[in-house]
Amino acid sequence: MFCPNCGFPYGPDDRFCGRCGAPLPTRETPPQPQAAAPKQPAAPARPKRRLLPLVLSAVLLLAAAAGALAFFLTRPAPLDQSFVLDSEASFFFLVRENGTQVELWRGEEQVAALQAGSAAFRSADISGDKSVLLAADAGGTLYRADAQGCTTLAEQAQSCTLSFDGSTAVWADGEHHLFFQREDGQPETAAEDASYSAFLSYSGKSLVWETALVPQSGPRYYYLSLDGGQSQGLPADDISPILVTDSGTVYYVSMHGGSLHLYAWKNGESAQLTDCLSLSAGLLSNRDCTQLLYVTEDDSGTSTWFYREGEAPIQIGAFTAQSICAPTYTTPRSIHTTATTVMIFQYNVPTLLEKALNTDRGLWLLDREAAASPVFPEGTAISAAYAALDGDSLVVQTTGPSEKNTLYRFDGLWGTPTSQVLAQGHRLSLLSASPDLSLLLYILPEGTSGSRDYYALRAGGEPVLLTQGNEFAVVTMDNTILCSADDNGITRFLLSDGEGAPIPLELPILEDGGVYLDVALMGRQTGLALYHEDTGLADLYTVSPNGALTLLTEDVITLYPLNS
Repeated sequence: MFCPNCGFPYGPDDRFCGRCGAPLPTRETPPQPQAAAPKQPAAPARPKRRLLPLVLSAVLLLAAAAGALAFFLTRPAPLDQSFVLDSEASFFFLVRENGTQVELWRGEEQVAALQAGSAAFRSADISGDKSVLLAADAGGTLYRADAQGCTTLAEQAQSCTLSFDGSTAVWADGEHHLFFQREDGQPETAAEDASYSAFLSYSGKSLVWETALVPQSGPRYYYLSLDGGQSQGLPADDISPILVTDSGTVYYVSMHGGSLHLYAWKNGESAQLTDCLSLSAGLLSNRDCTQLLYVTEDDSGTSTWFYREGEAPIQIGAFTAQSICAPTYTTPRSIHTTATTVMIFQYNVPTLLEKALNTDRGLWLLDREAAASPVFPEGTAISAAYAALDGDSLVVQTTGPSEKNTLYRFDGLWGTPTSQVLAQGHRLSLLSASPDLSLLLYILPEGTSGSRDYYALRAGGEPVLLTQGNEFAVVTMDNTILCSADDNGITRFLLSDGEGAPIPLELPILEDGGVYLDVALMGRQTGLALYHEDTGLADLYTVSPNGALTLLTEDVITLYPLNS
């Protein structure tokens, strides 16, 4: 069985995920899909235990969105500081005591106050670095929130789209008018007959939309507007556009003869990239969509291809590329065609070259010439792989039925690689890593009881035992580990820097006695919501790397993250 939040395996007696801390489904409570936003805020049910770690913010669960165990890699050097693991702050809702007001917060600052009924967004989108949020609430009011605050763009928005760099917003109203706005400019009309489906290129220079003025059973017509100029009609076949570049190249798929075809269209001409695109594998893209990794399936088998805009595709291997290993986020999108659904994973990286690829045949390195080579011999099972922020180091866990699970570290990936064994154990499992790989979190069950021992491992140091048999542990954004320990039915929270004994968090003493907790990661801050047992209301605190708690706000019914 696997955690519905992050995909980590768990046993029948586990109540919380060993990787992300999320509550696990039981036979009585099957897994439920996660709602995008609340419709009716309600106070959480009180658990029987005094302290209970509940749900992590979706800020942490990035690998789950991509359906992979790996994080995502940036170009080795120099590091582009505008594309880091996360923005300095994350967006979330706070619902207040009376239930009539919902506040939009960014990190430690409130940026907007909404009516409670407006918290159920009609549509929302977020930039690739998670620093800009675009959202249309239930009443149609369109908001744009960033580091400077929150502004209102429109009052009758039915749907909205944000460019990957966060600079350009597009929205449609109830009369099928399509508008766009760049930076601090004025809204402009892009089309007057658009459906609610539209998407932008990386910096918003290209806009693709579907016309609404067609019969329900007729063909679907799409148009491209480049730099705000006159629109161009895309091929009138039954196509589904999936990506567009700033220069106006549109990638689209079409089903013919039972197989899925992939095309690149530009200036009225289409070039077929393949006529056997895999129906099950996703398509990977860099942030500006100028490079693709895609999988083909035919009678000869499975192959992965690298494509750069305007050039011929290059076959890089007879494997299925599942993800790239790196610490920057990916933005997944589902494109629904008449015959299938195509998953698009747009990574926040300038290039897909010089990356570590997680594939169905192990871990491979893709060099700057688009040549792939395996990191391990074929047949080695890779259960986790994390790359450093500079892209030059890699931590990998291998596993096998007859061998001990082994934790490796590789350095100098794109020069003269070196490797070392960090840890071994038959049931060793790597759970998480810091962006620079200086701090690792893993479990190593001992004996026959299956009790899980949680360890922190600092680069160059010795493993530090965090706790035994606990329910929750995670590497936070500020390069510490937050975990829980069970003392006779009472859960304590501990903080560790991976070098010394964990520090017990000194939770505030509340007048009503018992409390219980939600754990939320707010950008680079770790948050704790302490719920009063008698009222069900929470006080929200931030946790510093030394374990100090600072009160952020009080009297909160609950918190909803908006970063997934």
